[in-house]
Amino acid sequence: MIAIAWRRGRVALVLRANPPQAGHWGFPGGRVHWGEGLVAAAARELAEETGLLADQAASPVPQPVAVLEVAEGAGDVPEHHFVLVAVMLKAVSGVLRAGDDAADAVWADPDRLPDPLCRDVAALIAATRPGA
Repeated sequence: MIAIAWRRGRVALVLRANPPQAGHWGFPGGRVHWGEGLVAAAARELAEETGLLADQAASPVPQPVAVLEVAEGAGDVPEHHFVLVAVMLKAVSGVLRAGDDAADAVWADPDRLPDPLCRDVAALIAATRPGA
């Protein structure tokens, strides 16, 4: 699950510190805990990785975006499959800072994105950009 948060025309991105996309810029996110809803998980991950808080009640229904297959072992058969679900979070407050498994965190200008980006980040930014 990935958390997408916009403020004043900029989007919150984190530099991933852990595999599978360590060293790439992407959205805060992670696993959904047992018994936790997708929106609650997105808000928790956003807080853990960036220090930002989101109004869970104002979040729209999440949409599935991609399935990542990560081959960490020998051969061509992926060992891990991740189903990514994007959750748009609203009423985001707080001071952005890197935390948990983020090496850095920025409010990114959608017209000048940092490099390298995780898979599908540019497309998700274009699709969720305010006024898009």
